[in-house]
Amino acid sequence: MTLTGGEPLLQAEIYPLIESLMKNGMRVEIETNGSVALAELSDKPFRPAFTMDYKLPSSGMEEHMNTGNFSLLNKDDIVKFVVGDKADLERAAEIIEIYDLIGSCGIYFSPVFGRIEPEAIVEFMKERRLNNARLQLQLHKYIWDPNKRGV
Repeated sequence: MTLTGGEPLLQAEIYPLIESLMKNGMRVEIETNGSVALAELSDKPFRPAFTMDYKLPSSGMEEHMNTGNFSLLNKDDIVKFVVGDKADLERAAEIIEIYDLIGSCGIYFSPVFGRIEPEAIVEFMKERRLNNARLQLQLHKYIWDPNKRGV
């Protein structure tokens, strides 16, 4: 079960929900925007997996990222870099190196649709030998009109 939409970690009763789901045999993943501290959930008996966005410079939101979260991630977790341009790729590579993310968690690169081509990201990943990183595309934007809602 993936909990997403808005910021799930801001919901007051999020942990009781996670605990209930996991007690009933479900794997729980939280998609978080990267600004909220994960520490409170990291040491709970029922710890979800995290997919944590890291907003890069072109987003104008990098200053809101909670880099303290990186030390709490494990092999079940993912850091997703939302990439808008070449400078974002360079910054993502810096973050990966500074926080030694290769091998400690999964790494995804996700293009901002219409701002950078997936091919440019793949070439960057190849050049940097980011063999454990993955490209994540918002497939609905490739299948349907990118502005179409409800798909």
